[in-house]
Amino acid sequence: MDEQDFLLEIRATEQKAADLIEKAQGNARLCLEQAREQAASIIGQAREDAARLQQQLLADAKAKADLITSQAQMEAQAAAAKKAAEAAGRLEQASRLVKERIVNAYANR
Repeated sequence: MDEQDFLLEIRATEQKAADLIEKAQGNARLCLEQAREQAASIIGQAREDAARLQQQLLADAKAKADLITSQAQMEAQAAAAKKAAEAAGRLEQASRLVKERIVNAYANR
């Protein structure tokens, strides 16, 4: 009977080992699934954060571009007004010179 008891004990131990292995594999699968879910959540949150940051950076860049464009437009308008004023003065001077030449031309006839 010792041999039979010993075989029963071996089989019981083997069954316990198999149960422990199965339980460990189940726990490992559960941990792996939880890790995957957590990683997916972290990745999703990172993507959302990146999208928000990208939108903020685009908005900041657009605001800077609008400011630069506005400043450049004001500078261009000021330069154009200055050139127009200079041209108007020169036009008056040219007109006066042409009148003087015409008067001188008729006076010398």
